[in-house]
Amino acid sequence: MIQVTTRESGRSMTGPATVWNSHREARLRPEHAHRYPGLHAEEWVSAATLADRVLAGALLRGRDTSLWVRLLPDEHFEFRGGGWRGDPEGHARSRREDR
Repeated sequence: MIQVTTRESGRSMTGPATVWNSHREARLRPEHAHRYPGLHAEEWVSAATLADRVLAGALLRGRDTSLWVRLLPDEHFEFRGGGWRGDPEGHARSRREDR
C-alpha cells in the first residue's frame, strides 16, 4: 500500500499504486538526423517535448500524423528514464501504446 497526498486538495489517499518517475527522455540517433530537420542528434530532451516537435514538423510538411503511427520509433530514437521508482534494476517504463 502507498499513501499519497494530493497537492490540490491536500487530501490523503491510501491504496495500491504504482509510482512512476515520469521524466522520460529521448534523443535522435545521428544516422537518422536527416529525417528530422530542426532536431539535434544526440541531445537528450523530454520525450513528450520531442514528440511534440516531431508531430509539429510532420504537420508542417504534410506527412502522415495518424494516431496509429508511432512518432518516435525505436530505430530512430533512444530512450532513458521513466522507470518505476521502486525497481532496483531501473527497468524503463513501457511506451504509452504498450500499456
